[in-house]
Amino acid sequence: MGHDRSDSQAPSGLGKGTGLKSPLWGIAASMVFVAALVAALIHFDAHEQVLRLLGWFDAQGAWAPLLFILLMAAVVVLLVPGILFTTGAGFVFGVVEGSLYVVTGTTLGAALAFLIARHLFGPRAREFVMARARLRLVSAELTPHGCC
Repeated sequence: MGHDRSDSQAPSGLGKGTGLKSPLWGIAASMVFVAALVAALIHFDAHEQVLRLLGWFDAQGAWAPLLFILLMAAVVVLLVPGILFTTGAGFVFGVVEGSLYVVTGTTLGAALAFLIARHLFGPRAREFVMARARLRLVSAELTPHGCC
């Protein structure tokens, strides 16, 4: 008289073969992709161009922070890996100031990316969401709470 649970009684999402490991595979694949992209950039001497650009920033004097912030915003909007710029900012401006410029630039870039997505791709994204039942359900749940 044991309380043996069959798969039909198991909570949803915990059964065998539900793809529970798929987020981990996605994260691992993303990490491998970014590492390969950075390795390719280094292999093709893109880091030399970045170092040259950072040297140029260093020579710009008072305009350097503003120009660097705009560059970081463009890096975010264009989905360019910013690891070399982020690291280089510490060398060009110092750790504290470089960190401040990186955070300011990436925040500006994120805001610009949001505005571009919202105003240029908004109707297309709405059609995409409404054509899919699960996404439509998420949208319906978030809309009354002022999210979207």
